Amino acid sequence: MKTPPSGTVSPARLWTALLLLLALSLGGAVLAKSADTGFGRIDVQTVTFMTPSNAPMTAKIYRPMWVSEDSPAPGLLALHGYQSDKEATTTFGTIELARRGFVVLSIDQFGHGFSTQHGVDPKIMSGAAHGLAYLKSLPFVDAKNLGTYGHSTGSIYAVKLAKADPDVRAVVALSGEGGDPDILDVRNYLLVQGDNEEISPYREKTFPVSSLTTHPARLAAFGLAKGDTLEWNHTYGDFADGSARRAELVAGTHLGVMTSGASNTAVVDWFNSALRNGTQDAHWIPSDSHVFQWKEIGGAIAFFALVASLVPLLALLLRLPLFQGLKGSEGPSRPTSRRDLIISGTIGVVTTILLYPLCTQKGGGQDPISAAIPFLPLQMGNGIATWLVVTTLLNVVVFVLWKRFGAGRASSWSDLGVLPAEQPLRRILTALGLAATLVAWLAVVVALTSFFRGPEFRVLWPMLKPLTPERALVLAPYFLIIWAFFFVVNGLSLNTMNRIEAKEGQSDLCLWATRFAFVWPTAILGLALLWLFHFVPGYAGIGPGMDVIGLPTFGGRWMMMLSVIIPQFTVLVALNIWVQVRTRSIWVASALGAALFTWMMVGGQVGAF
Repeated sequence: MKTPPSGTVSPARLWTALLLLLALSLGGAVLAKSADTGFGRIDVQTVTFMTPSNAPMTAKIYRPMWVSEDSPAPGLLALHGYQSDKEATTTFGTIELARRGFVVLSIDQFGHGFSTQHGVDPKIMSGAAHGLAYLKSLPFVDAKNLGTYGHSTGSIYAVKLAKADPDVRAVVALSGEGGDPDILDVRNYLLVQGDNEEISPYREKTFPVSSLTTHPARLAAFGLAKGDTLEWNHTYGDFADGSARRAELVAGTHLGVMTSGASNTAVVDWFNSALRNGTQDAHWIPSDSHVFQWKEIGGAIAFFALVASLVPLLALLLRLPLFQGLKGSEGPSRPTSRRDLIISGTIGVVTTILLYPLCTQKGGGQDPISAAIPFLPLQMGNGIATWLVVTTLLNVVVFVLWKRFGAGRASSWSDLGVLPAEQPLRRILTALGLAATLVAWLAVVVALTSFFRGPEFRVLWPMLKPLTPERALVLAPYFLIIWAFFFVVNGLSLNTMNRIEAKEGQSDLCLWATRFAFVWPTAILGLALLWLFHFVPGYAGIGPGMDVIGLPTFGGRWMMMLSVIIPQFTVLVALNIWVQVRTRSIWVASALGAALFTWMMVGGQVGAF
């Protein structure tokens, strides 16, 4: 097979592209950082404080510029949900509240973000009470005029804290349990609920959400009599005596509530009414005027531009003498038939639909793997790891059968590109060195940005998050699991068994597009179909798909996580194929893809450390 042309882009143009993408990435980071400060209205400080649990907790203090010890302001504790971190609270109120005069403390609960010297512990609300105590200690906070708010699990903790502490005069639960009996014992309670809430405990296992207005638990929690009807978007009671109650219905799913402009508006109005008697001073901004989205937009630009910079960097590295001889045979020499591609793609879609819901059940709050294997502490991550391991083993069996009895039996390991024909060990090590160099480039940029107190490279979810020592220690075992998946599935199965050959004179870009058009449906379409099956019926008013067919166990947070997993896999598959096309080496492509996915998973997942 003739190797397709590698392109004739000059080094000068490659350097220009690399520097422009780096500048774009850093520009996005500046935008994200500026938005985090409310474009100059908020002083933001990251702090670490020791807790009574003898474990440090990391948090961010959002203090309005005009607030001081001489002029203290109401304090608010922001609590993220399970499988999240303190940065996520800026999507549901932290920035908007702080730029209007509230001091906000957003914490990394134990086992999340940078608070990893103590594992997740629901018995102590993962340290949420420690955050409230620290908020009270801040000299520029009115310690008798406090509020708590949170999303999902964070909303449950917010209610419990408000019940236990009389200084908490208001609480907001976003995607919260509206039928929680503790609501009766808190002051000035606001529930913000999505009209397509998919996680059953947060809708009293009832659908549609609109029918909750007559649910007995919901009526009791809001102090209404049996037979009454709870009115959405209506305030009951009085802020003055703490009896104010309101259920705000916004458009969206469980995660959609977290990122909704309507949620931010409701949160701002509620705390302003409850803690400042509705006063709109000289610093007031209309509650529906938002800037929080710019943090996510800036983070997206920073992340995608930085990952895109790997393309010109790879081209430059391949010009070095060390890597010039890296390219090897792609084999097999025979073209893959359209029929084989369709069969293979269909099998990939079907197995994904079956394995993802089944295997991911091994991850979560009751994860048996993290309880039994200390060096695999990522509770949700172990569900993903289980899915990857089972998928890898299945593909190994199929590949062995193909190699022994199918079209691959006439091809040597060298023909398949697994073992280079000459100096195999040296070339494999060189390939791994190239992958390591590409990852090192990202790591250096992230480290320097973090050193100069820049934002994280993220969009709604931690992507390239700086790691705590506890997280760094578990990189190796998860990398081995993920690398096996990338090597076998994306390498042997998709880039060897189902080779789409380059045509005479075809550019690398066209070859990449052709292969991506096959690989994306094979690897990711099954996940997309699962997402559609679960969420479209909800939007249609029928109910979450898994609930409709009587399998709610397979819904919940694992269907919700597809909103993160599908974009992640799409970017990684696109990059994996490009690197494989440019280097003709499954070693470089699989190692790079696995390293990035490991970084994303270890950096962002909740853990039992």
